[in-house]
Amino acid sequence: MKKFLFICLATCLGLVGCEKGDDIGGDGAAMMPPGYGNNSFCFIICDAEGNSVFDRDNFDMNEVTLEYEGKTFKPIPDVHQKIDENDPDIAHWCNSIIFEPYPNEVGPLFWRIWGHKERGEAVRYIIRYKDNEWVVDYSMEAGFCGGREPESEAVVNGEKIEKILIYTYEDHPDYSSDEERQVWKYPLYVK
Repeated sequence: MKKFLFICLATCLGLVGCEKGDDIGGDGAAMMPPGYGNNSFCFIICDAEGNSVFDRDNFDMNEVTLEYEGKTFKPIPDVHQKIDENDPDIAHWCNSIIFEPYPNEVGPLFWRIWGHKERGEAVRYIIRYKDNEWVVDYSMEAGFCGGREPESEAVVNGEKIEKILIYTYEDHPDYSSDEERQVWKYPLYVK
């Protein structure tokens, strides 16, 4: 009887854990409120041919800035930066963004901005790099997307842009096809 009760308890705990994952977009980030998972604008700064302008050895992160809701942010990996300084709480998802470079060993450096707004709410970012400025109006589909990537739209300086393929993982245990291993990001082209 004890064994049966233990199995029932373990099953119930497992089901509760699955429901919790669905509530936050299935991405496992339990600290995020519902609706915030995958609400990110990821971009790469490119030359006219679509190649990254960053040389990893000589790149100065301080040359990139983000203006959002009248405040200027510098990229800081994995750090919540407050939107409203008058909010007495520490920076959290509803009062902060994360603006960071996303380095990896496989492909070129790209940038990720996420947090503060729920999926379905449009945002405006002004991104600057050296003498370049991009006004980005970005929106992402609301709701849980059941394993597929949510639809998104980016309008840069008044023109809708499409994502470009920036690299393909050679081999990845979680993805069986070439299409699943492809990484697509929004390009911002320098002058």
